[in-house]
Amino acid sequence: MLLDLKDEVVRVAPVTQGVSFVGFRIFPRLVRIERRTWARFRHRVRVLEAQYARGMIAEETLAQSVASMIGHVKHADALTARRQVFAPSLFLG
Repeated sequence: MLLDLKDEVVRVAPVTQGVSFVGFRIFPRLVRIERRTWARFRHRVRVLEAQYARGMIAEETLAQSVASMIGHVKHADALTARRQVFAPSLFLG
């Protein structure tokens, strides 16, 4: 059996540039979260807070959604960044 790779999605580059995968940039011995992912998370937290403040979602829904996002970003080496995104939250920190 032979593995066929698609030319349009295969990129040969130095490992110092990292590999993009499911919102992360993976380097040797280091995993970072991509900027687009952080921007999406920050926006989503603010939207959820606003929905909670207006009574559109329950506190449990807010907590579960944020816990899910935190669970995703825990796979990266980004404790300080997680604190910056979630700590300023009106309802969460």
